[in-house]
Amino acid sequence: MKNKSKLRYLLIILMTFPLMSCEDSREEKAIAAAKRLAVNESSKPEYRNVIYINIPSPDENPGTLRGNVCGEVKFNHSTGSYTDFTRFFLNILTWENGERSIASGLQFEPKDARFCKSCFEQSWQSMCISK
Repeated sequence: MKNKSKLRYLLIILMTFPLMSCEDSREEKAIAAAKRLAVNESSKPEYRNVIYINIPSPDENPGTLRGNVCGEVKFNHSTGSYTDFTRFFLNILTWENGERSIASGLQFEPKDARFCKSCFEQSWQSMCISK
């Protein structure tokens, strides 16, 4: 009886898999590329709440995806301790169905009073809050 239940569950998954859109995997690739391009992997970053916001552009070919990747990241210090989570955003352009990518405009939330925190907040609101 247990095997029938497992088989039924597996069958549902296999039937659902082809229904997933290519767009989802392209967005996942854009997020993965943004993570690679934004942060030095040697700092062992941890991410949370990472999202992709599409910027539609009618003149681009179907294999191209342009948007913003926003989220929170924390880094490992050389001492082994982690920083607090910090919000970040960047622009990402992927082509060849997500196989190639370029990022620009990387911004981290300022923790220092010498930097414009309200400027970051305005940019965060316009780039990362889906309308």
